Amino acid sequence: DIRRKDFPGLFAQHIGQQFPGTPLFLFGHSMGSYIAQAYLLHHSASLQGAILSGSNFQPALFYRCARQIARLETWRQGPLGKSALIEWLSFGSFNKPFKPNRTRFDWLSRDPEEVDRYIADPLCGFRCCNQLWLDLLLGLARISRAKHLAQIDPNLPMLVIGGECDPVSTGKRL
Repeated sequence: DIRRKDFPGLFAQHIGQQFPGTPLFLFGHSMGSYIAQAYLLHHSASLQGAILSGSNFQPALFYRCARQIARLETWRQGPLGKSALIEWLSFGSFNKPFKPNRTRFDWLSRDPEEVDRYIADPLCGFRCCNQLWLDLLLGLARISRAKHLAQIDPNLPMLVIGGECDPVSTGKRL
């Protein structure tokens, strides 16, 4: 009976058994960078380094306010509803710097072929349900608290990267 909270530690232990002596690095991109940060809060000592790509930081209050909007949309549409308002608030401005726009997703890559691949992939580009937003925003509020960030091993080598025109990391040094 593996409980969900035990799984990350067991996963790192399993990797160590399968590949003894191999350094373990964690890489998270975009939404995955937030999941990686949540992992780091509890398991950073099991790693030799971490790379967060296409990430950003907002104060916990920002996420709590955004979660109120997601709650309203969930009340209005239900947890499986897919809010155009939340999509516009989250991704709506990402394409503005890339005008004239060829697609809704020009912000993803400077390579048009990669954008086209993304659009053609049925597992990409969909509108997320309200419950996903509620869960994500709760998680973001938790990982952005200073007391939680202090749980990450301060000696862990960490690289935070983003594209120079990435609207998520806004091309700023974090």
